[in-house]
Amino acid sequence: MSNDEIQTPERLKDDYTFIRLLGEGTSGKTWLAKRNSDEQLVAVKVMKFSLAENFKSYELFCREAQVMKSINIPGVPKFFECQAGDASSLSYIIQEYIEYPSLQAIISERGKLNEATVLKILENLAEIIYQLQTNYAPPVIHRDIKPSNVLCDLDGDKPKVTLIDFGAVANPQKRSEKSTVAGTFGYMAPEQMLNDVVIQSDYYALGALAVNLLTGIEPVEMETRGDAFALDYMGTIQAHAPQTSQAMLMLLGHLLEPIASKRPINAIALLEEIRRVRNGELPIPQTENEDDSAKSFGKRVLAWLKNHMPRPKIVIIDDSDYAEWPTTNGIIHSATELGINNHRVRAEYTFDANDRTWCGSWKTNKQFVTPCHCIVRYNPKDPRFNSLEKLSES
Repeated sequence: MSNDEIQTPERLKDDYTFIRLLGEGTSGKTWLAKRNSDEQLVAVKVMKFSLAENFKSYELFCREAQVMKSINIPGVPKFFECQAGDASSLSYIIQEYIEYPSLQAIISERGKLNEATVLKILENLAEIIYQLQTNYAPPVIHRDIKPSNVLCDLDGDKPKVTLIDFGAVANPQKRSEKSTVAGTFGYMAPEQMLNDVVIQSDYYALGALAVNLLTGIEPVEMETRGDAFALDYMGTIQAHAPQTSQAMLMLLGHLLEPIASKRPINAIALLEEIRRVRNGELPIPQTENEDDSAKSFGKRVLAWLKNHMPRPKIVIIDDSDYAEWPTTNGIIHSATELGINNHRVRAEYTFDANDRTWCGSWKTNKQFVTPCHCIVRYNPKDPRFNSLEKLSES
């Protein structure tokens, strides 16, 4: 593409001048541009959405802009601004331009990397993950760590590493049945494919990325172990990187555990394991024991119930608006799938017109807990009703 063919969008041309295309994805392009005020180079992510087909992509774009605006740590590009249109027009994220090539480009050019280099890259990424998971509440979970989303300068003793593309970022405290499964097959943890995500999901991606760097083999090219989704990472290492040390194999086996609770318990433990292997020592896994795992599971179930079936709470309502709300003698229903042991859960909410509180109950399979019944007045514009089924008149 010649410079004559490159056109800066009308909306941006007063402030920026596009120089060249950096990359292209399924829903947008990233351009190198110059900021006209000071000639600083920036990366401009341009997204165009179809309201009918890609509304969820637009939501993810808005979430990425919000997250990038809040992040200010080494190893993540600085956010400058976002110019978001509606779900059917162009939107832009402008951020710091990092000149390093991606790990995907490095592997394509040089071939596989040696173990020492891979460990240095892992340590850098683990340090970024540590910052994302400890400096922010809730922790920032990237969900799409892979070679094309890691920029790296391998010159010098310590690689310079930058993690980019937060378009799949997740909030583990806001999971719902309508959440989007995001990520890339092979780098995506098993629980992520089931529309679940925990901090250990990014640790799995680190392990898969390390296997790719050591072997030069993409996950989609790897053999499977019976199940189409169970990739044989260790077999790939044995075939294409047989010189890999025992300590490194132990580390990768720990990161690639199918069960999230068997991976490092947190980012501190992750960093410690990587540094032990870098120092020639065997890693010492720090995971949840069976009791802790059970407690963690229980906490996650309780958190899910809290999100879907809130306890009664006072809602402040303007009396004049409240008087105009529709009335029904029935129950507001919301059905969803818990996804644990195939249990089907139905939450039933009511809104009490007298004390103005939410009430809720739930049933699993055929076991039923009687909900509180009352006359229900509801606000059809209230976002809490967006995911609820049609009112049942009873």
